[in-house]
Amino acid sequence: MMFSKRLMPVLFLAVAIAGCASPAVFQMPEMAETTSAVTSLDFEGVVLNHELQVRNHQDFTALTRLDRYQMRSGQVLISEGDLEMEFLLSPQEERNIVVPAVVSFDALRAPGGMLPEREELPYQLFLFASAKADLPDAGEAESAVLLDTLVLNGAIPLLERPRLYPDTLMLRSFNLAIAELELRVRVVNPGAYPVTLNDISFTVKVDDTQWHAQQIGQAITVPARADIVFDAPFSMRPRNFNTQVYRYLNMNEPFEFTLEGDAL
Repeated sequence: MMFSKRLMPVLFLAVAIAGCASPAVFQMPEMAETTSAVTSLDFEGVVLNHELQVRNHQDFTALTRLDRYQMRSGQVLISEGDLEMEFLLSPQEERNIVVPAVVSFDALRAPGGMLPEREELPYQLFLFASAKADLPDAGEAESAVLLDTLVLNGAIPLLERPRLYPDTLMLRSFNLAIAELELRVRVVNPGAYPVTLNDISFTVKVDDTQWHAQQIGQAITVPARADIVFDAPFSMRPRNFNTQVYRYLNMNEPFEFTLEGDAL
């Protein structure tokens, strides 16, 4: 018996797999707050510096901008301004930058002129940022631009301006040539922080006639939510004033006076 074997052709299919490179995807550099501090505080307002850590975790250079800021307390806008801070971040570069924000106390005062009766006022700081990068293998899109908003939380220390009040005006001695008087002035600090006054100036008036003007150059510190009284003796020559002033001094009777002053 004879057997025959038929040979079957074997076909090999060659499949060519083409590699496909994904285009680069640009992401916003990471920004996070590290510290915040009050760098200036006076009776006009406060300057707050926020330090940010900015990191470009990508493999191409990113041109980053902080364009402007807004500061809000609740729904109330209390400060805003342009920043115009621009810097280049190399691939994988990390750096710290400082962003200032200025708040005027006039923006916080109530219609009556008083600041809120609290030590601090919470706020939210909105930083509006943008970034741009030249992307490799991007075809017609040679660059990409992203926008982002960073929100920071903090509190503003409130510093209320001290006030001067007349306490007493006493006549120590009097004759035709000279009158010796002593004015006691009360300085009230309604705020939650101690204040030091380096320059106090005031005038004493009776019936719109100025009896005395004085400037005190020594530093006076007033504790938080407290008041102090200081003495300001002065002399007057009655002949330099009208007869009404002489009668006030000579008759030793009560009379009204006003105190007008300022403190820095």
